[in-house]
Amino acid sequence: MKSIVSALRWIARLDGLAALILGVILWTGNGSYLKLHIMLGFILTLVLLLAGLMGFFARLKPVLPLVAILWAVSLPYIGFAQLKLMPGSSHIAIQVVHLLIGLCGIGVVEALGAKIARQA
Repeated sequence: MKSIVSALRWIARLDGLAALILGVILWTGNGSYLKLHIMLGFILTLVLLLAGLMGFFARLKPVLPLVAILWAVSLPYIGFAQLKLMPGSSHIAIQVVHLLIGLCGIGVVEALGAKIARQA
């Protein structure tokens, strides 16, 4: 189980970094990478779901695995909803929220992976 958790952590790190770089590129107005950014977001979502499930299988206290699963649901929702939320000059607020949710998603995978590795 340790090797799977380690792999999930590395996938989250690399995927998150790539999504962050593409997000910054999109933020600056170069919209040609949107589909790739969305795909990377779905990969992070799947990693969050898998990490949450592995937390349950590792018999951790259910709080962090539940957070991972709820985070996995909120990440694509905010990602797609941000196109319609808060249009105009205040749109940057929802973009920052999306950025923070993505970064925290990586952190949730890291925290969950560390707890699973310690318990194994």
